[in-house]
Amino acid sequence: MSVGDPEIEDLAPPAWVRAHETFWACELCNLDRDMSVGEVACGSGQNMLRASSFVGSIVGTESDVDLCARAQRAVSGRPALSVVAHQPPGLPFAPNSIDLLFADLTRPCTLDLAWLDAARGPLRDGGSLLLLTYSENPAAKSVADAWRLRAHDAGFSTYEGLPPSATALEGKLTALGFDTAIETVGEILNLIRATPSLESQQRE
Repeated sequence: MSVGDPEIEDLAPPAWVRAHETFWACELCNLDRDMSVGEVACGSGQNMLRASSFVGSIVGTESDVDLCARAQRAVSGRPALSVVAHQPPGLPFAPNSIDLLFADLTRPCTLDLAWLDAARGPLRDGGSLLLLTYSENPAAKSVADAWRLRAHDAGFSTYEGLPPSATALEGKLTALGFDTAIETVGEILNLIRATPSLESQQRE
């Protein structure tokens, strides 16, 4: 990959673009300038750029070398934005340093979800985790498959099949001590909002 090549988001099917726009139109209202945000698997940094005017700071992590370099170029010159190369498991955030931890699982890039085991550590009191994934229906599968093929043909590293469903992720997060809620975003996306449960915090 080199400067001038298409970003992976440029290859997204129109149905994903519409659903993603719907997500951001709703979610930007929930952000504020006092927030410190971490984005796991930030890709080429497009979500960071989208949210940068609404939060205090964003640190992105990316395990793919090419995507990490793209993201670092994209946020260059923006003091509130930074991108670090990081390989799961674990997360490169200090304990109690993040108000919002976000991961967009809908891009067809390789993603190791082992970091979820460490997701509670960086969250401050009142902090939350947001996971965007695909709905469990044929339309979502069709969009995900089409994007993966386009991305693969363009030279991106991609994974096979769909990322974990919201239901599967909800079970994983509950076992890790989170309270969760699933929201529908258009026809093809689900959003999981997760906060450390009171019971799990009391046990610590």
